[in-house]
Amino acid sequence: MEKDKHIPEEQLQFQLPENNQFPVVIFEGLTPLQIKDKITADFIAMQERGVKANRLMTDEEINEIRAEYGDIAEQQMPELREELELITANYKAKKERLTAELTALDTQFKDLVSVAKDGTAVYEPDNENTFKIPVAGHYLYYSYTGSIFQLIAVKKIPENERYDLFNTGEKNKETLEAMGYEIPDFILENRENYRVVELGESEYVEIWENDGKEKVLRHWVEEHLDEDTGTVISIERAEREEYAIGENPYENDETETQTGATDEIPGDVEG
Repeated sequence: MEKDKHIPEEQLQFQLPENNQFPVVIFEGLTPLQIKDKITADFIAMQERGVKANRLMTDEEINEIRAEYGDIAEQQMPELREELELITANYKAKKERLTAELTALDTQFKDLVSVAKDGTAVYEPDNENTFKIPVAGHYLYYSYTGSIFQLIAVKKIPENERYDLFNTGEKNKETLEAMGYEIPDFILENRENYRVVELGESEYVEIWENDGKEKVLRHWVEEHLDEDTGTVISIERAEREEYAIGENPYENDETETQTGATDEIPGDVEG
């Protein structure tokens, strides 16, 4: 959270689902202690540590990155290429070193372009004032960011957690509606012959049948290096696929079968 302290709260914007229908700011005007009392009294929730949310980068941050990759593209890379062209067979060792440096710089350039295009940065809230509240098949992550208690991330509850006691109650939805917030009702998607195939550590697919097709939702984790802190950040990804029945490439003897219909939002998947 230290790196985010220079961002004024009024500039803090978080990457929430498109057309988000959950309340963004709740408990306006209350202190962290008052918020904790309200959470304890009115909600089923737990204090959550280690939450990471994507915040929208400020124009200043994006411009700094563009300036950095612009310098790489206009100055550093051309200089290295020019030097590389002058190397002869007598300087094989030097050529290999410069090739490696150029490759690393090219990767850094592409990474910076991707970061600027995406326009989001990882936000690490204060653990003591961050809560995970299950509502309508989703985990809603609220955090006190300085003067408001706001929604910083929304994630669908994983299939294997959806029927835990912590996640099954309607109290949180009813409490928010009693506070005057409108909570959406999500369309039920029938999942026939549902099963899970583990592909490796932190990688698996959900498979089910619907409308004469096998629907596949592939989950995996991507690791990105935080250049500021030198730490590796793990980001969960998900992608939908569709196959004719019996033709998906993921089936194996380790399939775990579950039955029944589940809550699912058609369309985009949060990554």
